[in-house]
Amino acid sequence: MINYFSIKLLYGLAVFLIAVIWVWTTEQKSRSRPPGPKPIPLLGNMHQLPLEYQHHTFKKWSASFGELIHARLFRTEALILNSQRVAQDLLQNQGSSCSGRPRAVLYNEMMGYHIDFAFMQYGERWRKQRRMAHVAFQTNNRLLSYRALQRREAHALVMRLYENPNRYKDHVSTFAAAAIFDVVYGYRINSCNDEWFDLAEKALRVTVEAGSPAATLVDFFPFLQHLPSWFPGSKCNQKTLEARKFIEDAAEKPFQICRRAIASGEANTSWVASMLAEHMEDGVLSEADEEDIKGVAMGCNLGELCITATVLLTFLLAMVLHPGVFAKAQQEMDRITGRSRLPDFDDRESLPYLECVIREVYRWNPPAPLGIPHATTEEVTYRGFNIPAGTMLVQNLWAMMQDAEIYPQPEKFYPERFEKMGANEISQKDTRKIVFGFGRRACPGRQFADSSVWLAAASMIATMDIGKACDANGRTIDPTSIFLHGFVSRPKDFMCSIRPRSDSIRELIHRTQG
Repeated sequence: MINYFSIKLLYGLAVFLIAVIWVWTTEQKSRSRPPGPKPIPLLGNMHQLPLEYQHHTFKKWSASFGELIHARLFRTEALILNSQRVAQDLLQNQGSSCSGRPRAVLYNEMMGYHIDFAFMQYGERWRKQRRMAHVAFQTNNRLLSYRALQRREAHALVMRLYENPNRYKDHVSTFAAAAIFDVVYGYRINSCNDEWFDLAEKALRVTVEAGSPAATLVDFFPFLQHLPSWFPGSKCNQKTLEARKFIEDAAEKPFQICRRAIASGEANTSWVASMLAEHMEDGVLSEADEEDIKGVAMGCNLGELCITATVLLTFLLAMVLHPGVFAKAQQEMDRITGRSRLPDFDDRESLPYLECVIREVYRWNPPAPLGIPHATTEEVTYRGFNIPAGTMLVQNLWAMMQDAEIYPQPEKFYPERFEKMGANEISQKDTRKIVFGFGRRACPGRQFADSSVWLAAASMIATMDIGKACDANGRTIDPTSIFLHGFVSRPKDFMCSIRPRSDSIRELIHRTQG
């Protein structure tokens, strides 16, 4: 007969065996995953991540765990891709299995980005929107047709810098917004006081302030989005509702303005106009097509504005901090233009050092250090590791650009690193192949953004002297190369001196606006 103590012993043995089996199973699973820091129950590796500059921490982990790192973010399995090689292997070469998105509760379900293919799950609707974006930004004829408006806005940029150089940040953002807004909606933004520019800036600001996609607390614990307004901590939900209004307006209002202009016969050529003509039947646009056109238009508009403005601000900071680089770029420019005209797209191949400068700007501060995470849509095998479906794939673009084996002395801003490379080596190490993302999720507007950045930078080099500012006592102000943490890495506000190079350049600037 089993007595009380025997029952307790059997119960204890059962608990012990269950614990042993659980530990063994967990260890077996971890052995099939890439190496990474040891997680703890419930939190996983979250306790090891700082609130700021997570991409720096991910890179430090490479010293112990290599270029492919496994981590647990609460219950979510994640792989940190710290090298270009790994990112290409998974996100590009296995794109059919690695082009999903993690569930982005904050961005999609709360803020209204569910209509934007950048955050959309991989599937038929995503393919449809991607094809729409391809029409706008991936055909040579379309890209060539945009050159006139890009040229116009680059000339307007240097005029604004001439008239009010202290507002360089506003002028750079206006340039970035005006070019893409004209392409998408056929509307020209003339100043930073434009209502549509203000709307786009507000939508972008609340997006950046919200945190990284699929990596906020509500993404890991979706029930938090349903907290009642009186519950402690629900204030974030209230702010999200306010942000949603800006984002919905950024999608809806410019679209309706464009549509009304088309109906009245006053519309300019635009991507939205071409999409409406293609998808309307007997004057009727389906609800699904309308939402897709709005989503692609908004996504391209905000995405290009964010990337272009951030890169150009980084360029200005780099030129202020590195006068030797700026002087060398100006000397090259003068040999081509003779100070008698502004640079144009046809000059690009004749300005190889400027090309090196742009590559180095991308490398020095990629605008989105961690990009937008991918997710596996099915189980993937890579290097003998089993990667389950639903694994978050974090592309550490910043770490890739800081790889000392590929870019020696990565902390140094040094465009000459690319000058010394042969054509094949440059092709392999071109930072443009990293900064815009990988595979099927790479930015569709990357060629337009890159050409806008190039022409704006070239125009500023040709017309302006850019350097350090002085305080009221004539002392030089040395800016610091500090970049704000978060989804987007913009330079911290800095003071600089921007002025026309000469009286003849002043006249040249005026002639371009005549």
